[in-house]
Amino acid sequence: MSWSPTTTPAESHLLFFPFVFGSNTIPDASAGFIGLNSFHKKAHFLRAIYEGVAFSHLYSTPNVCATSTLI
Repeated sequence: MSWSPTTTPAESHLLFFPFVFGSNTIPDASAGFIGLNSFHKKAHFLRAIYEGVAFSHLYSTPNVCATSTLI
C-alpha cells in the first residue's frame, strides 16, 4: 500500500480543513472535508489531507519566522 496519492489536484475537488485542535487565529475552528462525493477513494482523501496540512503550514510559516531567533 502506498501512502502517496495517485490523483491529480484538479481531479477530486475535495478539500480538508486540518483544524482538529483549532487554529492560532480561530481557536474554535474544526476539521472536516468539504466537497465529499460518493466517487472519492482513499487516494482523494490522502491528497486532500496532504494539501490541507501543507497549506495550513504555509499560512503559519511567516508568523513562525517572524517570532523565531536565527541560529
